[in-house]
Amino acid sequence: MIAKSLRLRLSIAAAISLAIALSVAGVALVFLFERQVERRIGNELDTYIRQISANVSVEPDGSLRFDRPLADPRFEQPLSGLYWQIVDDASGAKLRSRSLWDHVIGLPDHPLEPGAVHHHDMVGPSGETLFTSERRIVYPIGASTRRLRITVGLDRKEINDARREFIGDVAASLAILAVVLLLASWGQIVIGLWPLEALRRSVNAVRSGQQKTIAVDEPEEIMPLVDEVNSLLEARAKAVESAKARAANLAHGLKTPLTVLTT
Repeated sequence: MIAKSLRLRLSIAAAISLAIALSVAGVALVFLFERQVERRIGNELDTYIRQISANVSVEPDGSLRFDRPLADPRFEQPLSGLYWQIVDDASGAKLRSRSLWDHVIGLPDHPLEPGAVHHHDMVGPSGETLFTSERRIVYPIGASTRRLRITVGLDRKEINDARREFIGDVAASLAILAVVLLLASWGQIVIGLWPLEALRRSVNAVRSGQQKTIAVDEPEEIMPLVDEVNSLLEARAKAVESAKARAANLAHGLKTPLTVLTT
């Protein structure tokens, strides 16, 4: 039954096409959303780095000093998920936010030019993954300079939670959209197949003798079929007329001998 139903075939094809298209769209939307969230958070972390860079100082004994706390209170809460760390490349001296407690963020061994900002994942104090922003600055001390490596990180759980909530919202929206599109596709299929129903009625009218040929006001896509059927009907009509003519001739040919035999 399924194989013989054109309407059902088209409906299944439309449903599969919509499922694939909406799935791809959903994945793309989630990917773009995650990139946008990371970009926004990266900008916030870069802002923290600039604030730290403006307020950090190197003492004469080589120790680091940072007296002005950042505005976000999470930097002062242990294991809050938001951290900063400063490392002196030369002496190895470290300064970190209270939120890191006694943990030191393990920095990757890669070239980082002064002023350049890198974004990557690192391991946090509780083993969680941190989305970090890292920058190296050159701090002048008299005639010499010190290179400081500043890192600010945020627990990726916040990004993952936002992503999960977005997936839920997108899934609900796409489900509603899928229902609307399926209904629209069904209506389109019904409208598209309506000429075939009209063609069926015309053929039935020809069969019942109400009309001799199929009406020619069909869509151009099925006009070749209409023309072929009309040609077939015309050929059949001619064959019937020819048969009638032969029958009439045969009857006329038999009329004279029968008349002779009866006289």
